[in-house]
This record gives sequence, structure tokens and C-alpha cells, in this order.
Amino acid sequence: RARTETGISEGAVSVSFAAVELAKKIFGGLEGRSAMLIGAGETGELTAKHIVDHGIHRLWVANRTYERAVHLAERFGGSAVPFERLFSQMVEVDVVISSTAAPGYVVHRDRLDRVMRERRNRPMFLIDIAVPRDIDPTIKDLYNVFLYDIDDLQAMVAANIQQREREARKAEQIVGEAAALFDAWVRSLDVMPILIALRKRFDELREAEFGRVANKFDGMTEKDRQLVEGMMKRYANKLLHGFMSHVKACGGSENGAVCLAAIQCLFGLVDEAEAKRLCRNVQTSKRPK
Repeated sequence: RARTETGISEGAVSVSFAAVELAKKIFGGLEGRSAMLIGAGETGELTAKHIVDHGIHRLWVANRTYERAVHLAERFGGSAVPFERLFSQMVEVDVVISSTAAPGYVVHRDRLDRVMRERRNRPMFLIDIAVPRDIDPTIKDLYNVFLYDIDDLQAMVAANIQQREREARKAEQIVGEAAALFDAWVRSLDVMPILIALRKRFDELREAEFGRVANKFDGMTEKDRQLVEGMMKRYANKLLHGFMSHVKACGGSENGAVCLAAIQCLFGLVDEAEAKRLCRNVQTSKRPK
């Protein structure tokens, strides 16, 4: 219920998942799309993994060390790209994840402008997770270019965490309600044997009394016997209804164990030794602490 009736699981709470959510919103889904990972930063690798898991059709990996690009590409079922062919391959890419340790920009505006013209301005989503930045921030002014950096993603994550915290309070209420119901059910397990024993006790007393009285009347017909027995049953049930309601209420109360012990003693539902033990427990529980 906490998952289905609240938004406790909605909204990314990691930078890598936030990037995937943004990409899905921009393209309306990632099926059939292609992506490129530039560099080998840990967060970039994790983002690439998530984006592949969410339906990216093809992944290219570019790194200044080509062997490293090959290794990463094999992990994700993608293809390695020599760094000098970075922009020529980018023409075929919908999502770019950049996470290098370069001291300056790796993707400049003029180079990406040429890429976009070759792409006929098809939308491109760029995720700059590097510190310092890999991608010239002015490229976001280019038509159909969507650029988000680590600060943008972290702001999204912070907002999502706050929203989840609000939803968590709703979830706590749901859990509290369920816990209370479960607690009441557990306490009711102690009540059922007492209800059964109480019913049995009343039936035994009624049958014994009916047998004693019926034997004193000569000529009692079967119809008379049924009439008297039915009357005694109804009377016993009316008395028993009140007692059983009280027993059920005791089972759900804070001092239910004390109440139930007293009822068992009063109605003789246990033998003498057990009655003494229960009464001792009642007396002990009632002492001031």
C-alpha cells in the first residue's frame, strides 16, 4: 500500500537515475535511441549502465585511451570509438554522457553546431557529469540541444528527496494503521479459546439444568421438551452475548491479559491450579510500579 498509494518510490534520488529520467522525458522513451559515453568517470559509467538498462538501442564509448574505451564498450555491449572520431560519430547519437578528467571543455559550441547541422537539428540530450565541466554551457542555446550538468541533476535529486520525505509521512500512517490491525488480530488469538470455552461452559450448565428440570415433569411431550429447551437456549444466548462481547473487547484493550485472566477465573474455565496462577498474575500486574 505504501508503494501503490503514495509517491514514495517516485522521482530519481541519484544523479545517474535523474539523467535517465530526463532523457526519457525529452525523447518520450529510450527505445531505439543511441547514446555515447565520453570518458570513464564512475558516475558516467553508472549513468551509461542505467541508460542501457532502460532501452538504449546502441551505445558508443569514447576515451583518450582506446583500450579503456574497448573495455567499457564490452561491459555494456557497445562499440568503442577512437577519440579523434568523437564528433563524426556523435552525428548518429541522441544522448551524450560526458565524464572525463579533462582540465577544459571537451565539447565546444562550434564543433557541436556543425554536428547538429549534419543531424538536421534532430534533438540531442547532453549530460555533463564532469568536474570541471566537459561541455561548453553556451551550447544549450543551440536549437534542439538539451544540456544538463551535475548541478542541474543534483538539484533534481534534492527536490525528489524532499518529495519522497513528504510521501514517507503518508506511508508511515499507512504502516501504522496496518500495524494496529495486525496487533489487534494477534491479541484476538488469545480470545478465541476463551470464547469457545465460555460457550461450552454455558451449554453444559444449560443442558444439566434442563435435564434436572425435565425429569421432574411427568407426561412431558416431545413438543414440550423442544419448547422448554428452545426457551432456555434463547435465554442463555442473551446472557452469553453480553459476556462474549466483553471478552472480545478485553482482547483488544491495553490491559486485555488481566481482563481475560479474571474472566477465566470467574467463570471457572480453568482448573483450580491454573486459576490461582492467573489470579496471581492479575494481582502482580495491578500493583503500582
